[in-house]
Amino acid sequence: MVAVWLTLGLVVGCERKPKPHPPTEGARKHALLIVVDTLRAGAIQRASTPNLDSIGLRGGAATRAWAAGTWTAPSMVSIFTGTSLREHGWDYPMPTKMEKQGAYPPLPPIPTIAEELSARGFQTSGLYANPIVRSDLGFDRGFDDYTRLPADRSAAGLVAEQVADWDDDERHFLYLHLWGPHQPLNPSSAAQERWGVEDRWVRKRGFNIKRVWEGEAGAMLAYFKAYHAVVEDTDSRIGDILAALGPHREDTVIVVTSDHGELLGEHGRSGHGSWVYEPLTWVPFIAEGAGLIPPLVSNAATADAISRGLGLDLEWSVRLDSPLPLVSQREGKVALSPDGRMKGIWDPQIAAEGVSVFDLSVDPGEERPVDGQDAVLSGARTAWEANTTAGIVSGEPIEVSDDMEDALRTLGYIE
Repeated sequence: MVAVWLTLGLVVGCERKPKPHPPTEGARKHALLIVVDTLRAGAIQRASTPNLDSIGLRGGAATRAWAAGTWTAPSMVSIFTGTSLREHGWDYPMPTKMEKQGAYPPLPPIPTIAEELSARGFQTSGLYANPIVRSDLGFDRGFDDYTRLPADRSAAGLVAEQVADWDDDERHFLYLHLWGPHQPLNPSSAAQERWGVEDRWVRKRGFNIKRVWEGEAGAMLAYFKAYHAVVEDTDSRIGDILAALGPHREDTVIVVTSDHGELLGEHGRSGHGSWVYEPLTWVPFIAEGAGLIPPLVSNAATADAISRGLGLDLEWSVRLDSPLPLVSQREGKVALSPDGRMKGIWDPQIAAEGVSVFDLSVDPGEERPVDGQDAVLSGARTAWEANTTAGIVSGEPIEVSDDMEDALRTLGYIE
């Protein structure tokens, strides 16, 4: 099977694309995937997000969606390949924990959504803000054009330029990865005022989360407010992006999700951390033109949602019609929920051995482990692992350039 996948990649890259088939009845012609970096689901409930709400009203939104992983790179591998971290095997820590910072093996040879669509004649473009999803790791596989997004504010204009060149006989897939509320935070003046964020927190280079980590007085509350202010700015920019689609919006599958959430003081912590707590695992999953969105879903079902909306019968391991159990992983730690309510966390920093079980319906903060459910959750994990082959990533690590290292340092990925 690996040979077939590699052959597919070579064919896509070397031969002229086939002419795309017109969409089947009821399917949409194009697809737009928007990934908002570091966007936890609860922020949408607190902030004003009319544009995200409009997508949900026109399509659907999951009640509880989980990120497959709780930092960008492994979660994006899942989003692109429709697989869990266990299956694709790319479960490495952030660069700050690597002996050789930023040196990672490339993506596993599993077909990506861009490769599958490109092989079927789609024009494929990627605009990304987060440098960790760079092309030398293989995130550009299947894209005709894969370009670093200079700033979120430029996204709508770049989308408008691309859409202006769309021909009637073409089908398009556009991946747009926004910086969103990833630190350093730079809210607009209007959003900053709405959320009462004092100027002293938002300097020329933005609000760096290190000020929270260093225990500066008032920093955690100010960061919480600034985070939500940026969420509102991001929603406004998504509105501009939707407007840039023009009449194509009616014929475009739109999926908005996030790679992971963010801790904003829960459990006495902030940032990405190395945890699988709910503020990190629970992300938005909002889609228009993709059919019925189940209440519980993984962001690894993104490829399936896009395929369904485009009327393509593609096989993905994680699907909308079989969303359970919810699973999120991070460097060997596992969170699993068979029903979206009971959540098991296997993390030796929480419990030296075994599983910690939380009832999210009465304890959404995951503060009070419940008794009597260990066997049920452990059995659910055992069953899932028995049905999910563990992947092993191989290949020579790829070292980052000096420019990329500087970009990763800005993100806080490198000290």
